Amino acid sequence: MLALAKNLLHKFYNPKLYEDPQQPEEPFFVQVAASKRKQLPGSPPNADIISASYDKSAGGSKQVINMIDLLSQDVAKETSQMQVDEKSYQTSYEEAMQEAAAKRAIDARAIAEKEAVKAELEMRLHKMTKEKKAKTKQAFTLSKLLESLHTECDWLLANFDARLEARDAEVKSLNEAKAVLSDADYSLQQRDSKS
Repeated sequence: MLALAKNLLHKFYNPKLYEDPQQPEEPFFVQVAASKRKQLPGSPPNADIISASYDKSAGGSKQVINMIDLLSQDVAKETSQMQVDEKSYQTSYEEAMQEAAAKRAIDARAIAEKEAVKAELEMRLHKMTKEKKAKTKQAFTLSKLLESLHTECDWLLANFDARLEARDAEVKSLNEAKAVLSDADYSLQQRDSKS
């Protein structure tokens, strides 16, 4: 855009440096500047005097063109700096995207590993829960058996002396009965059986 403005200034101030852009029609402001100045309605009456008294060779055109050159150089510097910055930002962006992709891959692997460990632990927990239920049932059965045995043992201990006395009395009776039987006359018994 600045090059176009500079070229148009050359057309007005320095026609030897003007390059024809091969356009069918010039912009409106160039047509007005290049054509003979006419008094426009509403313009001051001395406008023709001002335009007629302007001297192209006074050097003002060089300052304007130099200023456009400086602006062009500044724009070129800024554009090149922006391109360098853009490449740097693009490189940083691509590196960040690669790092993010690598981190996502690592995180995905870690999640998969943790899910596998979780599944294994859940399976072990289920198995242990079943084992715990079976062992709890077995322990309950054993505690009932132990309670029953304990009750029986308590009864035996509580009645031990009485049972011992009864046993001794029974042994004594059996011994007495044996003694009586050993002295008995079996001949009478045989006679009674014959008769």
